[in-house]
Amino acid sequence: MPVHMEKLLSAARAAVVVATLVIACGSSATAVGSDSRSTPGVPALARQSLPAAYAELHRDGFKMTFTRSFSIDWSGVCVPVVTGSAPLAGKAVSPGSTVRVFTKLPFCALPSPGLPAPMPKPIRVPSFVGRPLSVAISWVGEHHLSWAAAIPPLTDGNAKRLYANYTITSQQPRPGAGLTVGARRFGGIVPTPLRLRVTSP
Repeated sequence: MPVHMEKLLSAARAAVVVATLVIACGSSATAVGSDSRSTPGVPALARQSLPAAYAELHRDGFKMTFTRSFSIDWSGVCVPVVTGSAPLAGKAVSPGSTVRVFTKLPFCALPSPGLPAPMPKPIRVPSFVGRPLSVAISWVGEHHLSWAAAIPPLTDGNAKRLYANYTITSQQPRPGAGLTVGARRFGGIVPTPLRLRVTSP
């Protein structure tokens, strides 16, 4: 083969090798970039209510843990507020990871309960024992009543909503009894919430 033909073939082979390397490097860089983009970061949860923070974590594919129990009274307004998280906000973590949140109870000025006039008839309470707390909360909301419960700590909560992680173990009034929003007693108004005991998973 003439010398000039050998030179042309060598140059062509070298060009093919260089092009292959460039394509391979570009593919690797794209893969790395895709991996980094697919790794979610912990959202900023500070100053959110605990149920709102839980909803955001669940939406982003994370589980929640918190170690501070709290109580919900008849008004439902005094819920914990998130002060921070571990891992910290913005930290990239694997999908499905557990985020531990730290909470505090805000100052709560309870509203004065009011009774509709005329008073509605008592509503018969179904059995909620063995069912998620969220089911009872939905029923209470539909009938414009109130509820109260002590909420224990949660580990690796992964239900759709925060209170769906808890199972009701007892209730007051009992199933079949009537429940109203409140009663007039001692010259004032006393709330009569559906009182529930729950357990965490």
